Amino acid sequence: MQRNYKTMLRNATLWVFAFTVVSYGVYRFYPYMRGVELSVNNIHAGDTITTPTLTLSGTAPRAHTLEINNSPISIDKQGNFSEPILLPDGYNIVTVSAEDAFGKSSTEVYHIVVKDAVKSSVGIAGKEKTFTILD
Repeated sequence: MQRNYKTMLRNATLWVFAFTVVSYGVYRFYPYMRGVELSVNNIHAGDTITTPTLTLSGTAPRAHTLEINNSPISIDKQGNFSEPILLPDGYNIVTVSAEDAFGKSSTEVYHIVVKDAVKSSVGIAGKEKTFTILD
């Protein structure tokens, strides 16, 4: 009887240990199974802006590649990015997509309207001139 008790205790200990190891592995690997979590700041769908330049910044943890309107963007090891983009007057679609090393991707699409006059500064021979382009 005592031998059965020791065998049962040993088996139960092994099962608990195996369950703990597998659970910890799933816990650590789960974010990789989910893919990239793309978060973009400074922009919302349907925004109307009055300047043609917009700096997109955000995070894409575990991203291997990041693109804004199909142009590759550099990211740091933590997945942070910041990139200025130039938008023409009128209706624009901005697409931000990220892909991890396993091929899982995340894409955010923003519809932006650039409205009002576009002001630019041009420096010529040390003199700065400001002009306005009207529709």
